[in-house]
Amino acid sequence: MTKRRSGTTVTGPCRFPGCDRRRQPTTAHGHTAYCDLPEHNHDTAYRARKKAAALAERQELQRELQRLREIVKSAGLSIDAPRSQQVA
Repeated sequence: MTKRRSGTTVTGPCRFPGCDRRRQPTTAHGHTAYCDLPEHNHDTAYRARKKAAALAERQELQRELQRLREIVKSAGLSIDAPRSQQVA
């Protein structure tokens, strides 16, 4: 638990994605949102969130591509074969 200058308290886990450690105590500059691990800071947390979002988007696109391949295959076509070799 950390205290703000106004006397209110700030509790909770580190804001780094996936980290359940407790936040650091208040510093001279105010409260902190991250634990005591030096690599858990605003910049690295931002990059980790962006990377996770990009990975989730890529996985969603791969699922959509697989779904479309199944539709094309069920129609007797092939995405990978040249058009001249596809069954009409």
